[in-house]
Formats: sequence, C-alpha cells, structure tokens
Amino acid sequence: MTVPRSSWIVLLLAVLACALSRAQADEANPARTIAPGDWALLPINELEVQELTRDHPELVQRATSLGERLRRIEEQRAARPDPDDDGGRRLAEHARVVREQLAPVLSEALTHVTDPVIDERLLAHIASTPPGPLRSTRYALGLVLYVDGVADDVRALLAHVLPRVDGALLVLDSERSRHEADAARAGEDALHHKALAAAVGERLRRLEARWWLLVDYVMAEPARAALHQRLPSDHQKLETPFEHLYSLPEMTVSQTARIRSVLEEVQVQAGPDQALVKRIQSATDRTELRAERRAAQNRLVELQRWAIDEAREILTAGQWQAIEAIPPRVTAAERRVTSVELLAGLTLTPEQRAQLAALRAELGSVREAFLESRRQAAAGMAMAGPDSPEMAGARMEMAAVEAEGYAAQRGFNGRVLREVLTADQVVTWVLTPPARQ
Repeated sequence: MTVPRSSWIVLLLAVLACALSRAQADEANPARTIAPGDWALLPINELEVQELTRDHPELVQRATSLGERLRRIEEQRAARPDPDDDGGRRLAEHARVVREQLAPVLSEALTHVTDPVIDERLLAHIASTPPGPLRSTRYALGLVLYVDGVADDVRALLAHVLPRVDGALLVLDSERSRHEADAARAGEDALHHKALAAAVGERLRRLEARWWLLVDYVMAEPARAALHQRLPSDHQKLETPFEHLYSLPEMTVSQTARIRSVLEEVQVQAGPDQALVKRIQSATDRTELRAERRAAQNRLVELQRWAIDEAREILTAGQWQAIEAIPPRVTAAERRVTSVELLAGLTLTPEQRAQLAALRAELGSVREAFLESRRQAAAGMAMAGPDSPEMAGARMEMAAVEAEGYAAQRGFNGRVLREVLTADQVVTWVLTPPARQ
C-alpha cells in the first residue's frame, strides 16, 4: 500500500515526524548506498524506523549493533590525550573496518525504506556534504539551494545570506562548546558556565529560526513543500504544531470535528499498548515478553498509519501542501508579524521608505477587503450565543479570514525582503533575531 508523506500527523497526533510515501525499489536503478555518517541526513522519520524494525528485525539489530560498536570506538579515540598515537591509530583502523561492515547493512535497509525523494541525486548531494559541527543543521539550511522551483532572484538572495548564517552558526557552536568544556571542569562555577552554554544554545536556535522565517517569506509554497520532503528527520517536526492548524486555508467545522474524532480514537486505542510497552521495558526479565512487546508495537505502528490515511481523507490537497510548506523551527506567531515588526531595528534610506510606501499603497485594496471580511466574521461571532452550534461555525469563519490575512501578510513581507531591502540588509535581519516571547 502506498502511504502519502506529510508532517500533518505531527500536528494531529504529536507522535512522530511526517509520513513518507513508500514504493518498491526499481531494479533498473543503480544500487543505493549510504555511508554510516550520512544516515542522519536522510528524510526518514521515526515511524519508518519502527516499520523497518517490525518487518526486518534482524537487519535492524545488526545495524544497531554495528552502529553502537562504531560509536564506542570513536568515543574511546576522542578521549585519548593524543588520538593519533599508536593506540589511536589502531582504534581508527578498527573504526574503518566497522564502517565497511555497516555500510552495506545500511544500504540494504535503505532499499526497504525507499521514497520518491530519496533518489540518486539526493544521495549524491548528501555524500558531497562536508562533515563538521552542526552537520545536520547546516545541511538542512543548504538544501534550499538544492530543490527545484526556486525563483532565480530568491535563489541568489539565499545564496548570498547562507554563508554568513553558516559562519555565525559555527562561531556560536564553538562558543557553546567552550562554555560546556568550562562547565565540566569549573567546580563551583559549573552552573554559571552551564547557564552561559544554554544562553548561547538559545541564540543558535533563534538564528536558525530566523533563517527559516526568511525561507518562509521569500520561497513559493510548492518549493517549500518540496524542500520539506527532503529535510532530515530532525528538521521535519514543526514548532507550535496545533497553532499552525489554524493557518491552513479554508478549514471547515466538519474537518475540525473529524480531526478531533481521529485524535480521540488514537488516544483510546494507543493507551493500553503504550502502557504495556512501558511495563515490559521496565521489567527485570524481558526475554519471555519480547513477542508480546513486539505485537503491541506493531499495533501502534498500524494505528499511526491508519491515522495518516484518515487525515489524508479529511484534508484537501491544498491544505496538505500548505502544512508541508511550513518550515521547521518557526512558530505560528513568528509567521504572523507585520511589516513594521519585520523591519524593527533596520534603517531604511529615503528611497527605500518611498518604495515601501508604494508597496503598501499597491496592496491597500487587499487590506481593506481583509478588514471588511474580519468585521463581518466578528459580527457573526457577536450574534451567535457563546455555547450555540452557530458559534463553532462563526469561529471557523474568523479563523479562515485571519488565515487568509496572515498569508497575504507573509506575501507582503516576502516582497519587502526581496524588493526593498538590500541583500546585506537581509543578512543583518537574519543575523540579529529578536528574543522569542
């Protein structure tokens, strides 16, 4: 059975990352290979891993065993005072042998988790990504230049900003690592250095979020949806997921009720099996309970797949694309800022202020239409009783009007970033994000 991929299941169930479409590998295609260090860059979510574990337990067990052995070897070498001494070189050789053993196991696993976007072009792009700190994050940021459907001016702008963001991330990561090292040996001052490391970590998160907000504003929705499908699994989860629900176009009362029903069904059906798995995992002797635990886990996997199919039936194609087009690390509130909030802290030239005024005048009729629709929706809410059936419809009408307004505001912000600001001003905008509320 072919199952559509979407991050919508995250929004509805808060269980896993988005689903992946599954397809049989084409025997005419060349063999797919993946290095152990590259596995984390693949767009494979936790649900797919669970399905792989269910269908190919011996393969997953072997990959897990080899991966754990490789991790221990690399940790031992990194802990040596001189990683390049004789002992370090022996460990490096041992690690090389384990990698050679692990690579074909992972490649075999990849044939069982095939997806339309995990093609030879994507695998080549992953293989060409240099190793280093924050590799998965920096790879995800750079994917915007890899996907198709990005306008030439947008691609040029992102290509100009990306190296500055990449460098800033590396500087912040180095600073955080220094504070973490100080905390490990600081004794009484350890808490102080831990706090400093946490503060730098928050700056890292805000900077990455600002980049994704830029992508949200300047890239077209189809290109952002295509980008989402190629992101590593740790970048497929969304911030404030349930709040993003109300940004979907043309959500209806019926859809909301059906989604709530799916959620309630999942909660009722999943509860006993989740409790059973937890009890078995905490048991002293789990050998005899292995089959029971596996059966419970399999039922949970099937339940999650059912929920995905149900969500697919509930939402329109446009709503699926809209939710997949939401970038990671960005909250619903951050997507709703006005142009005044957007430009706070930037100094515009007289020419830029005049250009901004012209853009606002150009969209004046759109704003008036939005305000009128909002007044009508507010009047409908005022006429409906607080507990009446009409209130649910009035609230959804208001949500739909506001979602349309927020979409128009994002489009306007994108034009400001692309047409009013210089590329260097956009760099400044990305590198100086405000603190999150």
